[in-house]
Amino acid sequence: MRGHSQVGEYGGSGVRDMLRHLVVLLRLHLNALHALSPLFVATFRDWVIIVMGICVAAFFIVALVATVILGLLARALLRKSLSLIDDNVKPLLGTAKQTADHVKGTTGFVSQAAVTPIVRTYGVVAGVRRAAGVLSGLSGLTSASTDNAPQAPKQPPSVKP
Repeated sequence: MRGHSQVGEYGGSGVRDMLRHLVVLLRLHLNALHALSPLFVATFRDWVIIVMGICVAAFFIVALVATVILGLLARALLRKSLSLIDDNVKPLLGTAKQTADHVKGTTGFVSQAAVTPIVRTYGVVAGVRRAAGVLSGLSGLTSASTDNAPQAPKQPPSVKP
């Protein structure tokens, strides 16, 4: 017997012997299961169905509880956010509205008190200058009227055939 060791042939610790023993054990177990097959398989199937049903039901119950807890926490957070907005943001918005009203009043006052008199004064000064110019003849009414008069558009020279 070439290539065989005596340790391997007589139940030693070789890899081939271990695999051979494993196959023999598996065959024995399969034969035992095969003998009990109809009853064992049906019972095993029933137990697997029952255990899986219990596991799925437990998962759904845990998921339902987690969803309810998360929903309640989100609702509490929303209430807290709304109370924060009511306590801090609404007074700030009221203050901003008051400030805008004050700015609007200030611009109205400045417009009435400063800008309107300046515009009136400028209008009076411009009118007085124009009147003085017309009366004194310094404005050059004749030259100004001819300079400012609209001119007729130039016609292109007509070509005779």
